[in-house]
Amino acid sequence: MKFLLFVIMCVMTVFSNEKILKAKKSVVTIHTIQDNEQTWNPFQDPIFNMFFDRLPKQSFETVSSGSGTIISYRKKKFILTCYHVVKGAKNDKVRITLFNGKRFWAKICQRDAKHDLALLEIPEQDSLETLESVQLVEQDRITETEEVYAIGNGGGIGVSVVNGIISAFPTYDGNVFLQTTVGINPGNSGGGLLNKEGELIGVPNAILIKPNVIGFCIPIARVLKFLNQDQVQWSLAIKVTQIDDDKRLGIKISDASEDSPLKDYVGSIITSFNGSPIHKVEELLFYEDTLVQSKANIGLELPSKKNKELSVTLIKAPIKEKIVLTGVLKGMQVQDIDGHVTVVERGEGPYSDNFEEGDIITILNNTKIDSIKTIQDVLKLPSVGFSFTIQRGNGIVSFSVGQTRQPNHGRSFFS
Repeated sequence: MKFLLFVIMCVMTVFSNEKILKAKKSVVTIHTIQDNEQTWNPFQDPIFNMFFDRLPKQSFETVSSGSGTIISYRKKKFILTCYHVVKGAKNDKVRITLFNGKRFWAKICQRDAKHDLALLEIPEQDSLETLESVQLVEQDRITETEEVYAIGNGGGIGVSVVNGIISAFPTYDGNVFLQTTVGINPGNSGGGLLNKEGELIGVPNAILIKPNVIGFCIPIARVLKFLNQDQVQWSLAIKVTQIDDDKRLGIKISDASEDSPLKDYVGSIITSFNGSPIHKVEELLFYEDTLVQSKANIGLELPSKKNKELSVTLIKAPIKEKIVLTGVLKGMQVQDIDGHVTVVERGEGPYSDNFEEGDIITILNNTKIDSIKTIQDVLKLPSVGFSFTIQRGNGIVSFSVGQTRQPNHGRSFFS
């Protein structure tokens, strides 16, 4: 009997390995060419730029690399990747290298800076029909401790496969991620995170080294929302409290809005969401954030200690409106995201090239920007120039336009 089980496990492992190796052929290397410029600085000293920032600028190109995954969507094949991999691409085009060495240019056809996703259109579809593409998994099937494989151009030395498990569902800056023990390296961003069936369950996009490498991936449900351009966010409209004592680990409903489907269950403990156990607040946020339909099954432990299973309809969370600015920022679209004025689209203003999608405008003409109304009011004031301080990723960038002159013009500071 033991021998028979051993044989079955060996056969399943072989089949699993074949599926992963087949999926590996769908992962591509992406090279992004970007136009850059810098002030001529013979001394390579930032102090020089403070006083001679009006000198002619030198133009040059840089090339960065990352990964992407070929998917089938609406009867066509596209390349799914991270927005930061292709951000700033010259003419919105990037160079693709397939597993067999074949190269071609692909064009960015859809992007989402907030959730770090981009879609690339593959030319000559008819001549590339033999391209392998991965299957997208259903979100409900992703579980903690599940074995996963990351495929990508890690370290820029070629597409490789590494494995690990799903270890948590953390949240950061309002977004929910898959946390994994897979050894994700620079260059893996935009590649594929697959289950043992060779199905895509996430997109690697970040790492944390503290002290061991922890990988973070965009969950497949967020990808599906991006592909369908579905901006609906479903919510239970409740407030919860984390329970963490010697007796149990869980979350209790502490309050609920009038339109919440759980308004009659304040004081109850949420035990499951669509069959998946719930122990932490971030797990509930993960399932809410990645839900692609309004229906869900919620498991509860009532104050009476009785268990109850509910089929509920979640409500639509309010969507933040995009505001189009005028004046010196003509056509720029901004949105209040988690209390920050965030650039959604740069627009066609004379200084739009100074901004990138995802930038957070923090200071304008020495005024702290804490709302869209504040930035609109400052733009209406008479001024011969404007000075900006923005948060870009983990860095702070300051610059001025018009005749306003700031001592730290064009300098960036990154942590």
